[in-house]
Order: sequence, then C-alpha cells, then structure tokens
Amino acid sequence: MSAGFVPLTAGVFTLLTGKISILNAYSDWSFWIYSLSFGFGDIQAVDPQAGAFVALLTDVAGVNIVSAALAVVLISRFALPRGHKWAWWYLLFAFVWVGISDAYGATQFYLETGAPMLIMPWTFCVLMAVGLLKTRAQVFES
Repeated sequence: MSAGFVPLTAGVFTLLTGKISILNAYSDWSFWIYSLSFGFGDIQAVDPQAGAFVALLTDVAGVNIVSAALAVVLISRFALPRGHKWAWWYLLFAFVWVGISDAYGATQFYLETGAPMLIMPWTFCVLMAVGLLKTRAQVFES
C-alpha cells in the first residue's frame, strides 16, 4: 500500500509545479528541486498550440498519476488483504504498465535534462515489486 503514496505525491507535485510554471510563464520551468532552462512562455513562443499542448499534458499526467495511485492504495488496503486474486493481478498490471513505463520515461528525462525526476517512479517500482512478491503466496494459496 505504501507504494501508492509515492505516485500520489508525484501526481500532486506534477499538477502543482505545472500550474505554477504555466502561471509564471516567463520564469524557468521549475520542479522546486530542479529548474529547466526554459519557461512556459518560451514554449508558447514556438507556437501557441505548443503551449496548449504542454498545459494539456501537465493536467492529464498529474490527474492520471493521482487516480492510478489512489487505485493502488485502495486496492492494496481493502481488496488484497481479503485475498482477491484480481487485486493482485491489477497491482501487477499497475507495476508493469504504469511503474516501468514511468520509470523508463523519467530516466530518459533525467539523462537528457539532469532533472532528478526518476527517484519517485523507481521507488514505486521497488516497493511494488517487493509487495507483489510478499503477497503472491498469500493470495494464490487461498
């Protein structure tokens, strides 16, 4: 269950830093722990549609990360302890589809920008892998 709080934090962080960076269009895009060398105004200067696209991606990414994280937390808390096999399979899906994909993307982003955004997705992956391994026997032996 604790694995779900990592992307929950990341999703809220993505929403907040995105909104702040969009509102402060002419300052560097900030993740609080790292700033990129451009701002939202620079993106809009390339093309007004580019700004709208980045704003959409920021909103969609943040909201989807939060909703997936809440699903992981709630399923881990309520369905998995009751031995529901579907819950374990969903958490495996979330680990592979969301966790590995986000960790790969965040690693690529780090390699290209130096922004340490890879810490949260890899933490999620490690916690999910441990949780899935620890609960597999309990869920499938019943």
